[in-house]
Amino acid sequence: MSVLKRLIRILVVVAIVAVLVNDAGRYISAFYSLDTVTRDTAVQAAQAAHNSRNDPSGPAAAAVAYAAQHGVTIDGYDQTSDAVVVTTWIPIPGTWVVGPVTAAFARKPLSQWWTVPLVIHSRAQSQIQ
Repeated sequence: MSVLKRLIRILVVVAIVAVLVNDAGRYISAFYSLDTVTRDTAVQAAQAAHNSRNDPSGPAAAAVAYAAQHGVTIDGYDQTSDAVVVTTWIPIPGTWVVGPVTAAFARKPLSQWWTVPLVIHSRAQSQIQ
């Protein structure tokens, strides 16, 4: 019986570690990927703003196109005379625990706990030169 209990404990520990590695890995890789794409989107928009001072919608369209090309959604866009600020988000599908737990705290129905992905946001600013 002692061997069986030990085997069960080992399996539980391995399962917990696998869940933590999966969720942390997905979150960290998505966070850094989103951060990079958001900074690049702001730079693209700032370059478009510099190149087309007469077209106010050109930089925003360039930002949306660049972000969409990388699977990122623009949540906010602000342009002043000297800078562009871009806010983006991306879903993180496939989290085993973090997604369902956040869905539970958000009071989503039980049927959506594993289908609603976790979403992270990022913000970047680039100077128009």
